[in-house]
This record gives sequence, C-alpha cells and structure tokens, in this order.
Amino acid sequence: MHNEEEQQVWDNSKFPHEVLVDILRRVPALSLAKFKCVSKHWCSLIHDPSFVSSNLTLAREEGMGFIQIFDKENCFRYYSIDQHGLAKELRLTNNMSYHNSASCNGLLCLRERASNFLRLYNPVTGETIPIPVPIPQQKRKIAGIFNLGLGFNPHSRKYKVVCFTECRPNSLEVYTIGSGGHNTWKSINYPPRFSIDHFKKPIYANGNLCWEWNSCSPGLRTGYTQLRLIAFNLADEQFRVIMGPNINLRHENYWLRELGDSLSFVHTSSYERQRVTLWVLKDYDKQVWLKKLKFQLPFDSKLLNGFIAISNNKTLIKSYDDGCYYLCHYDNQGQLLEVIEVKELAPTNYYVGYHIQSLISFGSIRES
Repeated sequence: MHNEEEQQVWDNSKFPHEVLVDILRRVPALSLAKFKCVSKHWCSLIHDPSFVSSNLTLAREEGMGFIQIFDKENCFRYYSIDQHGLAKELRLTNNMSYHNSASCNGLLCLRERASNFLRLYNPVTGETIPIPVPIPQQKRKIAGIFNLGLGFNPHSRKYKVVCFTECRPNSLEVYTIGSGGHNTWKSINYPPRFSIDHFKKPIYANGNLCWEWNSCSPGLRTGYTQLRLIAFNLADEQFRVIMGPNINLRHENYWLRELGDSLSFVHTSSYERQRVTLWVLKDYDKQVWLKKLKFQLPFDSKLLNGFIAISNNKTLIKSYDDGCYYLCHYDNQGQLLEVIEVKELAPTNYYVGYHIQSLISFGSIRES
C-alpha cells in the first residue's frame, strides 16, 4: 500500500523529470542528503553519479559549502552558513578531535589529534574510511605527519593523499585511494633547489597541489618581491615552479584559495586593507593569471588572515569595529550588493579554509 501511495504521489507530480533534476541539482548537498527520504525515485536520482557531478560543479560556482575555523580553544571546527546568515556546526565522525585536515571535492582527510591516524570523511553523507599511515622503512613506529594534502587526479579519477613525515622531510609521501591491492605509500623526492613552506597547507586546484615557496622570489628590481609556488601534478607526479602575477608583494597581504576548481590568489595592500584584488590561474602550462575581480570590503578585518573567499562573488569577514561576522555579496564588477550578519559562529582567531559540500560516495571512489 505504501508503495502504491508513493507511486501515486509521484505520478501526480507536475514536474517533468528534467525540470526536477535541474531544480534539485541547485540545492546544497546537506539538504539533498535529507531529501533522499522523500521517495525511492528521489533517492535513486540523488545517488546517480551524473547528478552528483552536476551538483558538485554548481557547489563550486555558487559557494555551497562549509567553513573551517581555528577557535580560541585551539580546535578545528566546521560550520555551514545558510542564505540568511545562520551558522550551524557540523559534528565530525566519532566525535574525535582532529589536529589537521585537507579537503578536495567536499571530502576531508583528517588527522587525529591524539595520534597520526588518518581517515577520509564526507561530512555530508557521514561516510568514513581509514587510511593507513606511512611507516618508515626499517622502523615499526608511525612517523610524525605534517603538511597534509588531498587531491584528485582527473585522468585516472583517483584521489591521492600526500604529506611530509619527520623522518623524511625532503620527500613527499603519496597514497592513492582505490588502487586495488596497491594501496601503499610511496616516497617522491622533490628537487633539492625547491624550498617548500611546510607551515602552510597545500591548495588543491585543477589536478595540482600547490605550496608556497619558503620565501617569495626576489625580482631583478631592487625591493621587488614576486610570488613563487611549487606545484605537484597528481597525474605525472612531477614538481614544477609556478610564478605568481607580475606584482610586487613587498607591502601586500595575500592568500591562496581554490575557487571554482581554479587556483586563486587574493591580495590587499598593507596600507589599504579593505581594497582587494582577486586573480585566477587560467593556464598552468603558460602560467597565465587573469585579474578576475577588484572589490572593496565594507569593514576592516579583525582576523589575522583578513577574510575568506567563499566564491568569486562572496566573502566572509569579521569586522574590526564590532567583532561580528558578515557575508558580503558582490556582482561581477565588484560592486557590493548585500551584507548579511552571520550568527551562531564560534569565536575564532583565524579562518582555516572553505570546503564545498559534496554527495560523493566512497563506494564510487573504490570502484573508479
């Protein structure tokens, strides 16, 4: 009887299948995870790989995700923020305390605070799988892990976890997820002339993990400093140098972000902190940067790392004047459209990152 009623409700629906798909794919993944209970048809649709991929693409473009902060108790916490500015904390798996994390396509790679144990986690679906930790040769104890990264190889459709260890700080440890019986770590030496800044996490974008050079590159002109990055390509597993936009960073504050699957570079002047310029790396081979947007923040920021870019047209900032958090929406020309106060967000010393929401299933990762 229940199935007949469910079928009758669906048959009486006025929405063609294509219209329903187009509507649902624009809904944040956190809500879609609940919508699977509406009917078997909706559940099947939301699990469909093509639908998951389409929703993920829109999540990048529209900024449907959650932020990661480092609170005043020195713990990482995760929040989603709805269109009205209400923040809701996401409780991580097993209520464990995590010291570090990396993200890619809405998936988190977490390192437990009390140990070096790793796990892959989707906070939307609640799925989690353990990842073996790298153990040095001729040693039985687990190596200390730092600078954790997670990326996706678009050619093989495989995810890769990377990190450095205390025993081999000049080698990158790489683990490929879903590679059958070859789920083992391997060490890749990077050129000795490279100097990776181990205190800053890598940024994943467009099949590459990028670290900042340990110090900005001195230019030929006196007093000129240019951004320099080290990129690790997840397909060929090769390192190379990428130069930043041709601007002087000597008196600039700057951050690297992933926006819409592209590596983005955001900077403000030390003298005019509210004036922001956003660049996007459009061509990795030719190292072509496009100046995407220039805009003005409505407040001076109270946090050390200023603000966080959620999408090309949306930022989150903590006001220096009143200590409140605000979502700022801009048009494509950088004009401020709307400012919304964010409520229920825990006090924080600085933002850590922004992660999109995703319906990706670990079953599909293992089978890919």
